[in-house]
Amino acid sequence: LRERCLALGVPPGCSFAVGRQPYPELFNVLVPDESLRNGISRNHFELQLLNQGVSVRIKRLSQNGLLLNGIALAPDTLAEVSPGAFVSFVGACVQLPFLSFRVLLLPEQQPRRPIGVRGASWSSPAPALQNG
Repeated sequence: LRERCLALGVPPGCSFAVGRQPYPELFNVLVPDESLRNGISRNHFELQLLNQGVSVRIKRLSQNGLLLNGIALAPDTLAEVSPGAFVSFVGACVQLPFLSFRVLLLPEQQPRRPIGVRGASWSSPAPALQNG
């Protein structure tokens, strides 16, 4: 498996949706197979940063599959996300992950060094998606 590091620059207390609508170019690069990419909803899940950015909650917004540390989340379920947790997109027929993200919380003052994802670049709505 290839690993890439993507940092979301999000102020504490904010929530934002993750899916093909807010980040189309990102998912085109990370999931080049369109049949798999169709398993990612326009707004697949929402992340909420709480307690001055030291804790995170996730809410599944989609009927498409989503795993938190390998356990399926039901639609509209709100769950606590611990640092280091894995959030995974799963296929519609076979509940195997085809894309996973690890949740890491970085101190606000830690600088983020931009890097590319296979040389791709993209722009996205606020909150800005930064590589780092």
